[in-house]
Amino acid sequence: MPAFRADSPLWKGIRVFIDLVFLSLLWGVCSLPVFTIGLSTGALLDICHRNIVETDGILFLDWFRSMKRNWRLTLPTGALFAALLGLQAYDGWLLYGLKVQGRLLGLLWPLFLLTGLVTLGAFLWTMQCCIGFEASWKQTLQNGLFLALANLPVTLLLLLIVGAVGLLIYLIPAGMFVLPGLGALGCGELMRQRLIRNGYIKDASSGDAPAETGTHSEQKGSV
Repeated sequence: MPAFRADSPLWKGIRVFIDLVFLSLLWGVCSLPVFTIGLSTGALLDICHRNIVETDGILFLDWFRSMKRNWRLTLPTGALFAALLGLQAYDGWLLYGLKVQGRLLGLLWPLFLLTGLVTLGAFLWTMQCCIGFEASWKQTLQNGLFLALANLPVTLLLLLIVGAVGLLIYLIPAGMFVLPGLGALGCGELMRQRLIRNGYIKDASSGDAPAETGTHSEQKGSV
């Protein structure tokens, strides 16, 4: 029957779902030490595109290859963002407590919420830069912040996706087995398409882009 052919939409959908489950589990396990959040998020964004959009490669093997390839950027920058987001969340929680108590200083808590959102948006763009561009980790941080602010509508959409994923996992805990991968797939493709549109990277599917050779050839650029 056509519906059960290996290249049918049904089986492709099942394959994508299974890949998202495995990617979500890998991301969750590799993020447990917290300071490795950049390492795991970079790999998640990378492999979601390579193995789901491009439908090429071996998921588990490519995951650890991606971590090994990009760890010099994703590990330090991710650890920095994890520390910064943790500090902002703690300060915001303290200020919100002061607001509940009627303290004047508590009125500042929305400011920490705003800075936290900016930091989260910069984190996502920085991880995309880590897997797509050759640069020092300091330049990568600058690029991530620049892209987050220069592409503010896209950044707001990224934050909306992350917020929706977090809310759905809170409401339906079983969603943690698939939603992180699904959210990363959406966020990664939004950022990638914006980078292509701005001319920072080439679209491998277009006739103007040079043909890739080998397995998972890199397409590095600069901002």
